[in-house]
Amino acid sequence: MKNMKQDTTTVARENMAIVLLVAAAVILVSGCSAVVARPDGASKPEAVQAREALTRGDAALQAGNHGKALMEYVSALQADPNSADTRYRIGVAHEARGDLASAGQAYSDAVRLDPAHAGALEGLGLALIRARQHAQARDNLQRAVNQDAQRWRAHNGLGILADLAHDPAAATAHYEAALKLQPEHPVLFNNLGYSRYLAGDYASAQGWFERTLAKDPDNARAWANLALVRVRQGNPTGGVEAFSEVLEARQAYNNVGYLLYKNGEYAAARQYLERAIGLSPAYYGLAQENLARVEAAQR
Repeated sequence: MKNMKQDTTTVARENMAIVLLVAAAVILVSGCSAVVARPDGASKPEAVQAREALTRGDAALQAGNHGKALMEYVSALQADPNSADTRYRIGVAHEARGDLASAGQAYSDAVRLDPAHAGALEGLGLALIRARQHAQARDNLQRAVNQDAQRWRAHNGLGILADLAHDPAAATAHYEAALKLQPEHPVLFNNLGYSRYLAGDYASAQGWFERTLAKDPDNARAWANLALVRVRQGNPTGGVEAFSEVLEARQAYNNVGYLLYKNGEYAAARQYLERAIGLSPAYYGLAQENLARVEAAQR
């Protein structure tokens, strides 16, 4: 489990000094003719051509062939350039391919064409969270759930924004709304756990992180969060064990040492940071920097 996995909806929130775990473009088309020629010499109305391309694209997306899905959706857009739903599908395909910038643009184009499109509002809101445009993100995500209360990703995004605004009650309400729709999703378990951690409810937070790992044992952020909450509860050894699931031993000891330093436990912090330096096959600069912080605080 040494390879960390990225979770784009979980918020990574710790100090820089800690080693935490922590293609096609969107096509704009105009000027299409009323019918589309086919190789056999026949022709189909644009609406039929678009509908068939969307069907093929949906099938490709379901099969995990994201490139083919995108190609079919762009073909549908050529037949019907003013379709908000097609632009939304293009955004979904881009997002599945990992092209988040193009996905955000496609969602924005869809919302421009249809301001009530719940899926596009959700996708745009999540893209705006990644861009740290929190006010605009909140507006789009709230509009998404107002249009469609079943949008669990929008509720999750609103929970993240509430945590960033230091509103744990609102965050919990949104995460619980998302859990009603996706009761076994590890992303929601982890986010709710971090929300409880921020609220100072460490026992509850630990329980949610453990539930995350029961569903997703390779979840690097959940291991880091579990380590964090263990140290906060006075269990630095358990913190090292959790960090060691996804980090080298020297990094695990450095992280725990830094957390102890932030807790004001300077003597214990020194022990863990010195162990980190001792474990390093070469000069471990980050642990040395953290040890210097401890020594400065002790002075």
